[in-house]
This record gives sequence, C-alpha cells and structure tokens, in this order.
Amino acid sequence: MKLAVLIFADTRSQEDIGRVSNAFLIAEEAISNKEEVFIAFQGAGSRWIGELQNPEHLLYKQYLEVKDVIRGACLECATAFKVADQVTAAGYELIDDYRGHTSVHQMMKDGYTILTF
Repeated sequence: MKLAVLIFADTRSQEDIGRVSNAFLIAEEAISNKEEVFIAFQGAGSRWIGELQNPEHLLYKQYLEVKDVIRGACLECATAFKVADQVTAAGYELIDDYRGHTSVHQMMKDGYTILTF
C-alpha cells in the first residue's frame, strides 16, 4: 500500500491538534507495517512544521515517530502563511509539483491512497 497523508488543519485549536494527532497515528501504523507513506502539509497546515520543532509541544513525541516520512509543505502555502523559512530550516522540502503546490493528480497516478486532515 502507498499512503499520502495531507494535513490542511491549522495550528490554532484543540480540534486541529486532534486532526494532526490522528494523521500522525495513521502514518505511524503504516510505517510499522512497512508501507510506503509520506506526509505533506498544505494550506494553513504548513504552519505545523515550525510548531513541531518545539520539544515542549504536545505532539512533539508523536512528530518524532513520523518526521522521517514528512516530505515538506506546499511552496505557495508556506509562502502565503509566512513559514517557508521554518520549513526549510527544519530540513523539509517546499513542494512545487504543480504551480507551487503538491500534485494530487500525480499521487493518484502513482497509486497512492490519499487521506486529508
């Protein structure tokens, strides 16, 4: 199985934290089953990469479990939300598959199951 986890949830509410926690849990399960998986942050979700660099963050331990499968954040979104520097400082890609965004079409063509949070 090939799994793409796209995180659109913002960083501002308990609901957002719950969505990202669930996204990470699903990615962790795929990793533990040796499945091909990646996580990409989209829209306001691009703010998460900077937030997750803080060891005091509620999701930090969970982040450590999935950090190696995080591809990065959408270039246009990270730029719009003024977090592009945080994404690259954390060592992640600014994704520019299609007009500055992650290409869902290419993921589908490559056989990925796509989950959005």
